[in-house]
Amino acid sequence: MRVFIAGWPAAAHADRIRVRRRREGAGLVRPAGTPQRLLKPTAVDRGADPAGVQRWREFAPAIATWTQVLGRPAPEPVEPNARGNLRLNARFVEWMMGLPDGHVTDTPGVSREAAVRLLGNGVVPQQAHLALRLLLDF
Repeated sequence: MRVFIAGWPAAAHADRIRVRRRREGAGLVRPAGTPQRLLKPTAVDRGADPAGVQRWREFAPAIATWTQVLGRPAPEPVEPNARGNLRLNARFVEWMMGLPDGHVTDTPGVSREAAVRLLGNGVVPQQAHLALRLLLDF
């Protein structure tokens, strides 16, 4: 959960401030049974499905939409570690957040682990924009 707080001088717009309250749980929808797993590559992933429909499975429409919004294709969601086991690809997280390619992952001195931690603790720019718009909409 992220909490956004906006502040300004007390005298500024004091007559126009209004507090918004939401019913408990309103807008917080988490589909039941949402898998919390990484997608593992299949034979289709190795080039047999250029559009990525089977590769991304049920997430294909969202991946296609975000690819169009960003104007660049999705990086591989997972990458092998030193032992060959799959792990989350930091570039994929960066892409999902809508950040420019290499914004975090190409920063000198930042390891892959640090990049994943930074991205995980970061705020999606579009989320921050909407939060501030809602907070300042009076």
